[in-house]
Amino acid sequence: MVMYLKKPVVVEAIKFEDTPERIRELADFMKKQIQVLRGYPVPFVEIETLEGVMVANEGDYIIKGVEGEFYPCKPEIFHKTYEKLGDNVEGHIRSVRKLETLFALQATLDERIIDERDIDKTLDEWVAGLTIAMESEIDEIRREVNWKWWKNPKEVDLPALQGEVIDLWHFLLSLSRVVGLTPEKIYTQYTEKNAENHARQAGTSEKEGYEVE
Repeated sequence: MVMYLKKPVVVEAIKFEDTPERIRELADFMKKQIQVLRGYPVPFVEIETLEGVMVANEGDYIIKGVEGEFYPCKPEIFHKTYEKLGDNVEGHIRSVRKLETLFALQATLDERIIDERDIDKTLDEWVAGLTIAMESEIDEIRREVNWKWWKNPKEVDLPALQGEVIDLWHFLLSLSRVVGLTPEKIYTQYTEKNAENHARQAGTSEKEGYEVE
């Protein structure tokens, strides 16, 4: 069996709104004159796609594909499929690709263990079992450092310590897969929560009681 990794695709897109500014922006984006048809129930424009003429209603997104083609997309589908990128587009793609590789490797291992050992667990059982396994790995990590104040310290074996942390990562990846977290979701939700945590420390969050006096 050969494993394949789906490549992240970066696209340009504009939300269609029936305003003079947005229509001019669309015309510049698509390099053509835009004619808005104000029909029922909402204004719309016709888009020439590779599959023929399609309609983009007000509120839909118009996407420019990798081959330079244009096509409309409903907002609920767009937001499930794409996320807005900042300035570091290439860095984002590299991060997600690396995480996708780890997910693919862990999926292969998980599925092999489940198949060969005939394992059948509910979501509750998986979450409980994986978190117990993680607790066990955390204990092994702790054994690699000098936390016992009543015992003479030893030199920390950094490669062994790192190996135990990697063991923990295996179970964290499995747990992430079980609860439905994908590499894209992890990247998005982590960066959002990271920004929120900074806001809490700065005292600009709606959550009170975190700011440094």
